[in-house]
Amino acid sequence: MAGNVQPRMEAKAARPGRDAALAVLDGNAQWARDLLEKHGELCLHVVALDEECAQCLCQALVDPIAAGRVRVTAGKRIEWSPSSNWKFGFEPSIDEYCRQHGLERLSLLYLQAQGLELEILRGAINLLRRRDVELIQFDYGSHFRKTGITLHEMYAYLVPFGYRLFRLAEDHLRPQGEILPADENYQPAEFVAMRPELLVAPDGATRTIARVDEPTAAARRVAMSTVLGQNGRFGNQLFQYAFLRILARHHGMDVQTTPWIGQLLFGHDDPPPLGRLPVYVEGHNIAEGVFPDWLIAGRPESLELWGYFAFDTAHYAPFGDFFRSLFRPVEAIERPLKRAVESLREGGSTLVGLHLRRGDYGTGQFFIAPTEWYVEFLKEIWPTLQRPVLLVASDEPCKVLRDFAEFAPRTAADLGLNLPQAPFYPDFYLLSQCDVLGISNSSFSFVPAMLNERARVFCRPHLHLRRLIPFDPWNAAPLLHWELGKPLRQTVAEIIDPNGAAATNRGG
Repeated sequence: MAGNVQPRMEAKAARPGRDAALAVLDGNAQWARDLLEKHGELCLHVVALDEECAQCLCQALVDPIAAGRVRVTAGKRIEWSPSSNWKFGFEPSIDEYCRQHGLERLSLLYLQAQGLELEILRGAINLLRRRDVELIQFDYGSHFRKTGITLHEMYAYLVPFGYRLFRLAEDHLRPQGEILPADENYQPAEFVAMRPELLVAPDGATRTIARVDEPTAAARRVAMSTVLGQNGRFGNQLFQYAFLRILARHHGMDVQTTPWIGQLLFGHDDPPPLGRLPVYVEGHNIAEGVFPDWLIAGRPESLELWGYFAFDTAHYAPFGDFFRSLFRPVEAIERPLKRAVESLREGGSTLVGLHLRRGDYGTGQFFIAPTEWYVEFLKEIWPTLQRPVLLVASDEPCKVLRDFAEFAPRTAADLGLNLPQAPFYPDFYLLSQCDVLGISNSSFSFVPAMLNERARVFCRPHLHLRRLIPFDPWNAAPLLHWELGKPLRQTVAEIIDPNGAAATNRGG
């Protein structure tokens, strides 16, 4: 893309929300003054990080507030607790604020939010899905490190909504491209995300996106022949199979897979792959950790998929009902599991489930969260629950159960649940049925959270904050702290063959 591109910020005809900008600020009013000076017809809504910041902003922007060009609202960070009704993140959410104030579209969303940028963007998910935010600008720096988020996470969240990321330098935008480990240096910088159709070239000509005509060929197929059962463990397999089936269903393609445990558990009977197909590899043909919206937007030719496909679930959410339908156990397997759940809930008990991953965990982003974090979590919520019953799921229960003795923990083994063909599955199913769920940094327990339609509290361990934090299973990254692990592209580079085929193992 040519250099010297600039955001399109000219004044628009007055339509609801069309000429509005929204900023989340930490009290620094200079950016707001500069914006109002440059764009005389722009209406600016400011959400301050807290009451103190709001007072500072009101004092600094008294004239434009009096002129009706600026509205200042105090926001707040919500820490989860019984008193906050288990909320977490930042309020008001961007979606809710825009709904309350009749803002249907934002010309600009600016975030100067001291490490809350990703949480705030998750609160704008409806606007992003409707493509009703033209430009997003945010600061990057040491505050990302302090709150445990990364530039890669921002990139992976925004790009599937149709945005491209640029680094802002002296009023010019430099295309950023994929985020590499070297880019995670936490040095102060500003970034702008925008959709390509909003870019303006130096000669003033608006760039357009090429539209791909719908192919006419039929009988296309999508296959997985080296992934299921080999590339990662059970949680990985579910993301892999879900992406395979979503892609196939969306485009009316046939599905082919090698044998895997889901055929036994969920009754899937896809035929085996026949012949060689072009291989699309995550970390090679498909950007690492970024939902490939281009595969959904344009119907592909027949292909083979390789990767993990554990994308930020904000991009799986539109397919949520179909995702859940893929992983309902067959009746013969579910019957004794349902009876076990009913026995745990007897007398109106609240079922609290914990997953503590041990075993092969402990390196990179697959960190082991200490049991103390889970005990602290239980001590806070236990008095608020009706007849709580604790269920502990773990690959090594003997290492963790004694730490929860005061809560009288139960296990799948205590309930007489035994499935020799898939001994891990009773734990998986029980986690999907809990009323309160605390998971590990593992796809094995993250997927049950996605399948769980009962729970009102979902918590997970955060390495930097050193405690459990709430999360939304359908608007979150399945694994935290991507930068701690070996980049997938490095793994692919080490094992990919000249034909593009690959195979590896990773925890899940």
